[in-house]
Amino acid sequence: MAAHTDNAVVITDAQGRALWVNRGFERLTGYTLEEVKGQVPGRLLQGPNTDPETVARIREKLRKKEPFTEEILNYAKDGRPYWIRLYITPLTNELNEVTHFMAIELDITAEKARLLQLEAQLRDIQEARRYAERIFRRFLRPIEGLKPYFREAVVWNAPVAGVGGDFYFYAPQEGAVLLALGDSTGHGAAAALLSVYALTSLWRSTRQPVHNLTELYEDLLEGLLTSSEGQVGAEGFELALLQYEQAAQRLVYLGARRPLWVFRGGQLHEVRGSRSDVSPTATTQPTPQSLRLEPGDRLYLFTDGLTDQLNPQGKKFTPARLARLLEVNQYLSLPEQLALLQEAHTQWRGNNPQTDDILFLALEV
Repeated sequence: MAAHTDNAVVITDAQGRALWVNRGFERLTGYTLEEVKGQVPGRLLQGPNTDPETVARIREKLRKKEPFTEEILNYAKDGRPYWIRLYITPLTNELNEVTHFMAIELDITAEKARLLQLEAQLRDIQEARRYAERIFRRFLRPIEGLKPYFREAVVWNAPVAGVGGDFYFYAPQEGAVLLALGDSTGHGAAAALLSVYALTSLWRSTRQPVHNLTELYEDLLEGLLTSSEGQVGAEGFELALLQYEQAAQRLVYLGARRPLWVFRGGQLHEVRGSRSDVSPTATTQPTPQSLRLEPGDRLYLFTDGLTDQLNPQGKKFTPARLARLLEVNQYLSLPEQLALLQEAHTQWRGNNPQTDDILFLALEV
């Protein structure tokens, strides 16, 4: 059987000197039986990039005469490197004395190449996440910057891991402040980079006064169309844009699948945007909606990671549960209300992992 297997097979004496090799060994290494007979195969096949720690482990196991498995980089006769998975078994006589070793060698060069490719891709993803984190730290401004425009302002930003697809942004304007909250579709580094695109685009667009939220939306969409040209199923993001004129207490809202909740006198008023997100596949364009605010009005924006969180029974937190919690606790300050929401959400989740990135923004006029 050893003579006909495709794997390389070597039989050595108790000192590790080759006595016999099969055709599989000759094909893999380029060495014939005559060339290796009487030699220690490892000394012939190991090369400059063979791991010395692996060599030391093999020698120790051989010294102890134990069966073992190892992976090692060897070199063929023509200098070609190849990876093998090595299975070595001691062979004993009737007195249980080790007289020979048998090594079966599986060529895992292609498997290792795929693994190295995956590791390189993982490094690229990790680098992309680090880049996204640096951008996020630059553009996610502290919520305290909204205090000149609102009586109270709180934010709960809880990505699943490091940096996620949810983002918020604000920029002072002439006599107003512009705010945005978004939720990128997809997950992981791709969603994070999409959020980075949105943040950098918003920052660039708001360096000059923004007079029309529709134009700002169209700028964001145009950038996505350009970057995703020719791609099928290109991703996008849900978005809520607000422009608040403090002196006139006038608010303009433009929403793409992210609603605005307004609580006035303890009652919820939901302002809905379009049913399409900001993406190359969007079928409808949102239109700005103007609202006259009053002192004490509270504004809420949030992503669906908050309401889609599953409990141990597989049920979602739901917008209705969030609305009820906010409604019955309107007498609390926004920081107190946020702390209560976080506690309720944690209890709802139980031992379940966080389902998605969470972003919740609350403002009081």
